[in-house]
Order: sequence, then C-alpha cells, then structure tokens
Amino acid sequence: MAVHPGSFRYTAPAPWDNAFAGEEVHNLVRRPGVPQATRAGRFFWSRWSEARIRTRVAQGPALGLEASLELVDGTELRRVVAVIDGLAVVVDTVGGPGDEVRWNLLGVDSVSTANDVTTVLGGFEARVVHGGAATVHEPSDDDPRSGWHAPTYGRREPLQALTVTAGAAGRVLSAFASTARSDRLDDVVARLRALPPGADAVAVASAIREER
Repeated sequence: MAVHPGSFRYTAPAPWDNAFAGEEVHNLVRRPGVPQATRAGRFFWSRWSEARIRTRVAQGPALGLEASLELVDGTELRRVVAVIDGLAVVVDTVGGPGDEVRWNLLGVDSVSTANDVTTVLGGFEARVVHGGAATVHEPSDDDPRSGWHAPTYGRREPLQALTVTAGAAGRVLSAFASTARSDRLDDVVARLRALPPGADAVAVASAIREER
C-alpha cells in the first residue's frame, strides 16, 4: 500500500540531490507554503514542529492513534489512524481548503475520481474522500515529487503518487482494504463520513469495529 520514499542519494546531480528529504514527497497532511520543518544544509534542520499524541485506544481487535501538529502560522493539523484485520483508515483534519494529503502507493492498477471520492484499485483497494482536487502524478525523471521511491540507497523506482486537497469541510478521509475486505470498504467510508468534525481515535476505532 503506502510506502516511505526512502533516501535515494544524498549527493547527486540536480534535481536528485537529497530529493526525498522534503515533506512534499511523504505520506502526510501538509499546508503548502507553511513547512513543518526548515532545512539548514543537507542533514540539519533549523526549526521543526513536534507532533503531540492525543489519544491511544484499543477496542478489541481495533487499534487507534490520534496525533496533532501545530505549524508556525498557528494551523493545527490532526491525523487519526485506526486499524483492524485487513483494514486501515486515516482521518486528516486540516487548517482549511487547499491543504493537502499525499499517498505514495505501490501495486496500483488504476486510479479514478468521481465527485469528491478517489478510488484506487490494485493489490488492495482504497477510497480517499477529499472535497477538493485530486492529482494523480506521472513519474518523471525531472521531478522527484512525481512518484518515486528508493527501496535501497542509490536506487529509485516509480510508484503511484496521489495528492488530494481538502474542501470546505477541512477533512480528508482515507480507507485502505485488503482484497479480502474490499467488499466492506464503502460501508466503512459511509461510517467515517457520518462522524462529527474533530472525531477522535475512540470514535474512529469504534466506526471500523462496528463495520465487522
């Protein structure tokens, strides 16, 4: 499913010199123009925002975690993750419309968007509910952000990168299922949509546990 981009090379001809250090190529929620950390050279950072764990929960087979991050402009980004057998959901609460969520995905056969939902099919199935635009990146040798990862140092391979922007609701819902659980994915998404704004890890874990 989603993979970390890795390092590739710390020294390489542009644009590949330490190209995977920036947040714009990682599986995270972000506010464009307000970086979570400021680089100072190749390996150092002069400032970074520290995440805070807000809630941990275990409800039978369902596990949940909620974390928040305050940016330098005062924006709070929140991410709730819950997992159960063959199913993982992520609820991102952002500062407002235009904030982004990115996924770096392996094993993808197709990506399609209808209204505010992007569907990913392949060795797994996913739904991403965003409200704003969805960009399906095409890997390009001239752009490290276009969908690449480094499985080992010095080697890079293409992947399917997806970036979505939040709409007026300021929330992005992502649900991933194994092929064995994909028939329940739409029910899970409906439960997540029904959650109130600011739902915590307890509420999200309860939603996917009820789905069983």
